[in-house]
Amino acid sequence: VAALVDPERLRAAPESIDETVVRALGEVARHVAADRGYYYRLDAAERAVILAHEWHGPDLRPMRETPRFARLPVRILPAALLETLRAGRPIPLPRTRGLLDASVEDIVAPDGDRALAIVPALLGGTLLGVAGFAAARAEPWAMEDVELVTLVADGVARAVERQRAEAASVAARAEAEEARAEMAAVVS
Repeated sequence: VAALVDPERLRAAPESIDETVVRALGEVARHVAADRGYYYRLDAAERAVILAHEWHGPDLRPMRETPRFARLPVRILPAALLETLRAGRPIPLPRTRGLLDASVEDIVAPDGDRALAIVPALLGGTLLGVAGFAAARAEPWAMEDVELVTLVADGVARAVERQRAEAASVAARAEAEEARAEMAAVVS
């Protein structure tokens, strides 16, 4: 199990982070007998969660191709559940329908309802997004599975934030180089 959440795995080069995160989600999903593993990035300004990474079993279609799954309103999580996530606690749910906002019933068909393990992706106490694992199961999530997916969510948060910081750094360097080139053109 330790190999599944090896921090070195999620320290990939910035250009490899997306692939590494999807691979980690897939390995953990298979380990906990989940059909799907995903990471939704929180966009507070848009009051939405945006599907950033996803692994799914061979019998499922990718959620990214379906707009209603690719971007979800934050309100899909009732206030109490959102506060639980912001406090850093995972939320294992036996199903989505009836436990999440009523709008989930417009998104998830009764025969597509799954048990979810929703885990906060926090960095420095700030909620960056949520990792989740979905499974067709009758029994509750085992505590060791919830602990494992929590470790993965922590690693995903660090990797995704590092990727964002690297992209911002590259953009800042490009902007500075452009300004330097403009100044050089003016001076010469």
